Amino acid sequence: MNVRVVDFKTEYRVGKDPIDKVLVAPSGPAFEKTQTWHRIEKIRPPENADENMKASQSYAMMCARWDVVGPAYEAWRNGQEIPETGTPIDAWGGVTSDQAKALKAMGIKTVEAVRDMGDAAMRELRMPNARQLPRMAASWLETSDAAAKDAENAELKERIAAMEEMLTERQDAQKPKRGRPKKTETEDA
Repeated sequence: MNVRVVDFKTEYRVGKDPIDKVLVAPSGPAFEKTQTWHRIEKIRPPENADENMKASQSYAMMCARWDVVGPAYEAWRNGQEIPETGTPIDAWGGVTSDQAKALKAMGIKTVEAVRDMGDAAMRELRMPNARQLPRMAASWLETSDAAAKDAENAELKERIAAMEEMLTERQDAQKPKRGRPKKTETEDA
């Protein structure tokens, strides 16, 4: 699911139970424009869902969103730092360590967040080629995704070759031998 967790908060109301909320935004160019607060109780999939509900597309989408929000929510509730989803900015060679520090100070901690950075964030950055960073990040992510897929394909090809070899060996072992079968002791007597 292309959603990112931005923040959490608890709303306290007089005479009522507190409400936990999450601020989510879509990944991509609409990240800065489309950030919305949601009640945790409304986006968590119900535990008592029947089979018809579990088969629905809306339930599947709710589960996919919760797969992203749930771990971050648990970390926030336990007082831990919200885990980032994506490639840490320090793993990217597209920025210097000083530039990475400046990006982190703005709350941009992953290469995906650099890719999804909007115009307002680019204007805040006081570094050369700030406008080029999202394009550079997108290009780097595409090539790293392609390299990972190539490595996975190579591994799968090796496994298939090994399985074919095992299958051939098994088939050879099960082939009937030509000629007359050997006599056993019971046939001799």
